[in-house]
Amino acid sequence: QPHIGPGAIQPQPTPSWPPSWPPSWPPVPPTGQGCMNKWTRFRLKDGRVINMYVTHIDSKSVAGSVWIQGSGWKQVGLDLDEILESQC
Repeated sequence: QPHIGPGAIQPQPTPSWPPSWPPSWPPVPPTGQGCMNKWTRFRLKDGRVINMYVTHIDSKSVAGSVWIQGSGWKQVGLDLDEILESQC
């Protein structure tokens, strides 16, 4: 049973521009807000890799927007237990 926090299934704010991907290098020093409002690369237990613009984080899940070429922004929510690693 996936554990998605209530905030992760609410409509997420869609960025009004596609922020640049990949992120700038070298990475911007952390500001104490984690990956909030940043592009984040998630590697999942099933082997998938998702590049998401994160707009919600809670104790059970993370949510945000994924840019799909030809389809535009799609909202995605992920159970934290499904994530092996993340980098923002």
